[in-house]
Amino acid sequence: SGIQGEGLLVGERQIFIRLTGCNLNCVYCDTPHARILPLCCRIECTPGLRDFITVDNPVALKDVVAYTERLNNPLTLHHSVVLTGGEPLVQAEFASALASVLRQGGIRIFLETNGSLPDKLHLILPFVDYISMDIKLASSAGGPDLLETHKAFLQQALSANVYVKIVLTSDTSTEELLRAVRMVHSIDPAIPLVLQPATNCSGRFSPSAGQVLEWQKQCKAFLQNVRVIPQCHRIIGQL
Repeated sequence: SGIQGEGLLVGERQIFIRLTGCNLNCVYCDTPHARILPLCCRIECTPGLRDFITVDNPVALKDVVAYTERLNNPLTLHHSVVLTGGEPLVQAEFASALASVLRQGGIRIFLETNGSLPDKLHLILPFVDYISMDIKLASSAGGPDLLETHKAFLQQALSANVYVKIVLTSDTSTEELLRAVRMVHSIDPAIPLVLQPATNCSGRFSPSAGQVLEWQKQCKAFLQNVRVIPQCHRIIGQL
């Protein structure tokens, strides 16, 4: 149970379920430990108390549901349950089954995804209320050009309440950023865009304030809603 530190729901209280595994290897990744399956995981027992217990992996679906429902107390505390990673759609069948059961119990589902597995999205889409979809720029993330893949993903994701997030670094290419923004515009210029300056302890990957201001200005020529939101959970000391 924690405070959302990124995107349009920043500041909301949510329950976070972190799934292991990722199909990408971004240079600015802040959860590299989530790429490899650990022998055990931590489960919080009481919202906000960090009174963790340790259980063996993998955790059965019924147990994840039970842990989540116990943590969702009082019922008015949490905005939604976040399925995050790693990349949740690496375990699309499990994530979909989990989202289906939780949603039947009246819990809203928020999917955090790197937007690179459009062939898996249909499995979970009927059970998702909100989608935070990353666009991974090759110049920033250090990976391949995924723009066409992101486009296919975003076209499907429109059936949920979706926004797009782009992490900015000192290496971000303006040309590549605007290509991505034009792609979003071609689908729907009303889709919100969150520009997220990379957070790094050494400051190595952080773009300058002036560059962020200029990027926002250029993006707003194409999209109606462009916000700059850093990783606020790091500022307030949240997990």
